[in-house]
Amino acid sequence: MSLNNYAVENLDDDTEEILPVGKVKYLRGEAFRNDLKLNLGSEVFQGDKVRTEKSSVVKISMVNDSIITVAPQSEMLIEQFISDDENLIHLLKGVMRAKVKKNPTNKENSLIVKSETAALGVRGTDFQFTFNNKNKVSSVLTFEGVVGFKRISSSRFNYSDLDNELSKSNTYEVTRGQFSANNLKTGQINIPTKISATQYHALKRNQDFRKARNKIKKVKIYRSIVPAGAPGKSFESKPKIRIRRNKLKSNKSSEGFYSENDKQFAPAAGGYLDSKTGIYIEPDSKSTYNEDQKIYTPSPDVGRVDPETGEYIPPQNYELTPEGSFKPIKPTSEMRRKRRPPPTLNFLPKNFSREDRLISDNDQAIRENYNTYASDVLNNGSNVLTTIQNEIIQQENQNINNQSNTTQIIINIREQ
Repeated sequence: MSLNNYAVENLDDDTEEILPVGKVKYLRGEAFRNDLKLNLGSEVFQGDKVRTEKSSVVKISMVNDSIITVAPQSEMLIEQFISDDENLIHLLKGVMRAKVKKNPTNKENSLIVKSETAALGVRGTDFQFTFNNKNKVSSVLTFEGVVGFKRISSSRFNYSDLDNELSKSNTYEVTRGQFSANNLKTGQINIPTKISATQYHALKRNQDFRKARNKIKKVKIYRSIVPAGAPGKSFESKPKIRIRRNKLKSNKSSEGFYSENDKQFAPAAGGYLDSKTGIYIEPDSKSTYNEDQKIYTPSPDVGRVDPETGEYIPPQNYELTPEGSFKPIKPTSEMRRKRRPPPTLNFLPKNFSREDRLISDNDQAIRENYNTYASDVLNNGSNVLTTIQNEIIQQENQNINNQSNTTQIIINIREQ
């Protein structure tokens, strides 16, 4: 049978056979089709609503060779699947991943996936799409290929409506390693931005939404040698430490961007994407900067990712809420004594472009620490760094005079 019309086939003038559009090829836990329990090999049809329970995953092989995987506690509607190049999936809540085979007609949007707040057009791509029905945030992360992504005002749009909308100039192209999402405060969509490379590779490998087999080990957090409030990007492995104040040259800068003219914006690159809430955790003031990859590496203060699954892990004893704040967990007296104050996340697009945007305007203590550091280290010729360098030079000269092949460096630093 040709794929030109595989939803319905005419048997005679009076009878029509409803044909399946996909089949379950992987199942973990319990999943349902229109409240009917799915089994391995079960067929799905146009108009079906597929739902998963907690810790459950279902993978469906579609008739056009695309693979759709529905994550735990998610729900999607196969709204239209009647041809090989005009198909529509409605993600009602949760997370889904799709590997879409490029169709022979080379149509730009062979598959469109929508939520209540955003839509994406797909040709031949591997991507993950999230919709949180509590905060209305939609986010997409592209593993391979390109997807077109834009905000929509209604989930009632059909395929033709969305195909037309996605062809307009204000649609963003999200490429490999990039994410884009509705901003939690404004609802607008950010310019595609690179996420943490560690998280990207882990999520790409975790095609079946598996959880870590072993309990995540506690990671000891060491105090950063970077003074509080000092931009981590400034600290490089060079003889002299200096603060760099590079002005933004591109609206896709890794340092963040905001335009007063058209209100386009992008957070700093290298942060973590939380699949549950759809929220992007931007790098903090203690982040280090990778010059080769042009992204930041967040400090442990804002959390981390599970290297096996790619799942974002909030700071110890906290959980990330859909409202974008960190909520304490296990509120016992002992935990309260050990708990550190949670980081504050920035969701205001206009703050993304500030040269010193990683230093909070509201934290006067941080700003004072930074100003003291800048005054002592940058403006004064005599400081701890100079003392260290002088002692190294002195000892090297002594070793040369003694014709020794071994260099011994002894540095004494006393607190004043």
